[in-house]
Amino acid sequence: MYAHSIQERLLRSIAQEENVVDGLAKCGVDLLDMVKAGGVVLCFADRYVTVGEAPHEAEVKHLVEWPGLQNDKEVFYTNALPGIYAAAKRYKDIACGLLAISVLPGNRILWFRPEVSQVTFTDENHNTIMAGYSEALPWQPGEIAAARVLRNALVERLLNDL
Repeated sequence: MYAHSIQERLLRSIAQEENVVDGLAKCGVDLLDMVKAGGVVLCFADRYVTVGEAPHEAEVKHLVEWPGLQNDKEVFYTNALPGIYAAAKRYKDIACGLLAISVLPGNRILWFRPEVSQVTFTDENHNTIMAGYSEALPWQPGEIAAARVLRNALVERLLNDL
């Protein structure tokens, strides 16, 4: 129910504001809470708005140009960005996980999660194992679905503004 109310506030804000980016920025905490992210960057044309912890704007610009985000996917996500995009190793402490939506050409929203540096688990022989690796908490299906709903609402709004 909480996630649904967050989504409703975001959708209402983008419908009411004259500028979509301003509407989203006003609901920055909701953008983070919707997908349990540590940071989000709104990349609309040449405007970059950051809420929470995210890589520097120059690093985000390079990430947006990365071929892995230049495909036709509406939604892209990974919990191990440094493993597929080497430059992310420099900022994995704040952006190891990435959830990105493409909102028409040149417009994206990028959510980031920090690295979980130590994982403890027990194997089948009841041995406790500590493993350190570059991963963030995985994105959950409900979080990915929420991002997709937001994307679709943004596309509709932006197309109506044309």
